[in-house]
Amino acid sequence: MAPPTIMIAAAPTIGGDVVNVYINHEKKFAFVDMRSVEEASNAMALDGITFEVRRPSDYNPSLAAALGPSQPNPNLNLG
Repeated sequence: MAPPTIMIAAAPTIGGDVVNVYINHEKKFAFVDMRSVEEASNAMALDGITFEVRRPSDYNPSLAAALGPSQPNPNLNLG
């Protein structure tokens, strides 16, 4: 059975909600620093929900490039 689709509205302020991420692959845990207490609380409400992250089936990289970077930030610490 496929995980449910979850849509999250963008925050009304400018800037990313996630300030920093540390992933420990060996021990299978991560720390995520959020921009505000409210955004951290909203993220914590997702606890226990299994979901999948992917691009839409009609994603067009050429069109997306006009909107901004479509690749992960090179400073993102994925371990």
